[in-house]
Amino acid sequence: MAKRLGHPKFTFLGLDPCAICGFEGRGFGFRLDLSGLYPHYVFCSMPCVRIGEAIAKSNGGKIEKMALSDIENHAIVDARLQLWEAAQRVGIADHIEKMSPEQIDDLVKSVVIGFQASIQRAMGRGEVPF
Repeated sequence: MAKRLGHPKFTFLGLDPCAICGFEGRGFGFRLDLSGLYPHYVFCSMPCVRIGEAIAKSNGGKIEKMALSDIENHAIVDARLQLWEAAQRVGIADHIEKMSPEQIDDLVKSVVIGFQASIQRAMGRGEVPF
């Protein structure tokens, strides 16, 4: 099984997520020097394979967890208000109140990852999402 880096809890259709962007893996894989001494990683596309390959070559065969950019971190925090408003509308605000900021951010990331994966699947089928 591939080491899940970008989003360790998420799989779509039973496929491991891409080690770079977190979208569902599409059969693209990489292992430095094809050696069992190095971890095997799963990717969604050739651009992500190329990024992963460059990272692995410069990092002893490993692809470290990708950090979110400042803009992404800010967007996740900004989304908390919309999550709170939606939780109030559907009657689960009391559950959200009991969650830590990290748990709320994890929930927001989960929704965003699922949305992005669905859009990517639609594009793979030749559908124009917007």
